[in-house]
Amino acid sequence: MDAENKKIDAELIGKYLAGEATPEEAMQLQEWLADQGNQEEFEQYARLWNLMPASVSATVPSSQEVWSQLQSNIDKKRRPAPVRRILPRLAVAASIIAVVVVLANYFVKQQYSYSSNKSEIIVPRYEAADEKRIDTLKDGSIIIINKYSNISYGPEFNNVKRELSMSGEAYFNVTPDKSKPFIISLDELKVEVVGTSFNVSKHPQGDVIDVQVQTGIVKMYTKANLLMVKKGQTGIYTKKDGTLKLKDTIDLNSIGYATNSFYFNDISLIEACKYLSHAFNVDIRIDGDKFRDCRVTAQFHSKSLSYILEVIDATFNTTYKREGDIIQIQGNGCQ
Repeated sequence: MDAENKKIDAELIGKYLAGEATPEEAMQLQEWLADQGNQEEFEQYARLWNLMPASVSATVPSSQEVWSQLQSNIDKKRRPAPVRRILPRLAVAASIIAVVVVLANYFVKQQYSYSSNKSEIIVPRYEAADEKRIDTLKDGSIIIINKYSNISYGPEFNNVKRELSMSGEAYFNVTPDKSKPFIISLDELKVEVVGTSFNVSKHPQGDVIDVQVQTGIVKMYTKANLLMVKKGQTGIYTKKDGTLKLKDTIDLNSIGYATNSFYFNDISLIEACKYLSHAFNVDIRIDGDKFRDCRVTAQFHSKSLSYILEVIDATFNTTYKREGDIIQIQGNGCQ
């Protein structure tokens, strides 16, 4: 066996023991195990792995913690060994501690990593990004997280409860489960549902939170107030005075980022461009003076931004130019 096969990455051993190794990685390990000395070393790692609890916590054990655990397993009935034998044993134990920490670190990383083949979020925090993300939670609920927003929840999600925290904006299509209500925390406000679709938006300043309900019923509440929001309604929470108010309409264009549908019913072209900028994460620039009298009546469903802009060009005799995320609409306007 060559020198390369005599060495093996401890993380690869962790993946193999966790059943996460690819066929190629498994073959690599099997070749390494062909050496009798490697087989004995692997069996040591396997015994240590089996001593680890079935559900590892989110923190990697320290070397001191592992050392204490190893000491507790020493056969106290055995006579004390001579010093010349203890010293090598300490060196071996130290190397094993390092491997245990690596294996534990790998196991924790697997527990809190993103599984792309299952399209699941199994991390405690879904970090903010400069573009929207779509995913499926462990309970089957679909979430669309808008740019510069994030969602946070623990590994116990969907075990006995479905609770998460968020900031920014996200659209939810919640799988019904009466035994486990779906609860979203936004500072002191909570949004609770059983099964419904709705959009939650925390304004950039953080002073106002609105919940637009497309289907079902949503309950918004704080320690002092409660509000039931039904299909086609918007619940508005004002942080300054802690009030909850109800509006009997929803703004479908404001959630176009999630639904990819727009209903422009005699609105200004400038306002329509603001909705498109929000939905497609671009900066559409248009001369407010020239185009302030331009009005749009149109519906778009599952259309690309370029298609919508071409319709605008044909309607208003404009020309759009795009450089990266900046789009400039030019023309004579509607004066």
